[in-house]
Amino acid sequence: MTTKADLVEFVSDIIQDSSYSDATILKYLNRGIRQIAGGVFLTYPDRTQVFSSALPNLLTSDTVSTDANPYVSLPTDFGRGLVAVASASADTLVTISESFAEFLDYYPTLDLSANVTMVAVRGTRLYYQGIPSASDTLTLHYYSTPTDLSLDADTPSCLPSHLHEELLVNYAAMKIYDQLEDGIDGAKVNTESYARRFNQAMLDLEASIEDAPRPVTFASEYE
Repeated sequence: MTTKADLVEFVSDIIQDSSYSDATILKYLNRGIRQIAGGVFLTYPDRTQVFSSALPNLLTSDTVSTDANPYVSLPTDFGRGLVAVASASADTLVTISESFAEFLDYYPTLDLSANVTMVAVRGTRLYYQGIPSASDTLTLHYYSTPTDLSLDADTPSCLPSHLHEELLVNYAAMKIYDQLEDGIDGAKVNTESYARRFNQAMLDLEASIEDAPRPVTFASEYE
């Protein structure tokens, strides 16, 4: 299994620039983990572009409680993508709106007094309608933010082990060469080379993620 030290050494051997310390290289590696987890646009050989899938190993759950407001803060480790939301009071899943704009189409005043039937994410908040008269516990299933590589997390466990080097080393090399080649005449040859390698690694990652069915949601009674 590739460790943090291995990854830092690989990048250092590529860039051959002593001004980039191990600590600085580690920052680029962690930036790569966060970028991959958050999603990047992939370019296929036919030039088709798609947004990358969430990482299965980051799937987690947590609970939040409703109050008199139409929103509550999301868990601090929320990264992307609500998969499902369950209401404890109603003992059922609630609808996840595709967008906050759609959510407002259904509930423009955000003041419906009723059980929770629909939720939407906006920024760091989870909005819900209706607003229950008594606090309801909502169980959220979502993809969390990844843990940075550190003394406590020596391997990027959210990524498949066979792609650690291809994903993170190529990402860090791409970003560092982008700085090193800034201002040069002509193409950024090394930057573009490692960008292609990173894109291919992302395509390999995408191929390794099994397609999951879309989350089951139930239409609001107010549709």
